[in-house]
Amino acid sequence: MINVNCNATVLSIIDIHGVLTFYDTTQGADKNITGTHLEIERKDVWDMKWSYDNPDMIAIKEKARMFVLTRFEPEEPEVSTTYLCDFKDLEIKAVELDDIMKQPDNPG
Repeated sequence: MINVNCNATVLSIIDIHGVLTFYDTTQGADKNITGTHLEIERKDVWDMKWSYDNPDMIAIKEKARMFVLTRFEPEEPEVSTTYLCDFKDLEIKAVELDDIMKQPDNPG
């Protein structure tokens, strides 16, 4: 999974082993974008969603926990097995797909 923050300065990648890595995509003095690998790394990540209005915030899912990282520093995790849909105005919307699959005609 590949994603970019709202101002396109950070690229995030979850590889097939569940390792989340970040790359700085800002322009250097020579006007080239090099994609510098940042030393921040998270393991066992299976979902992520950048905030639509804050380039420093990303919500990630590690196992059955959800973390919000602000400038790559984690806040206290929440227990959650939902799939991330939307993240803006400091509000995260997520979907419990297991419940929807059990009752597709009545997802509410």
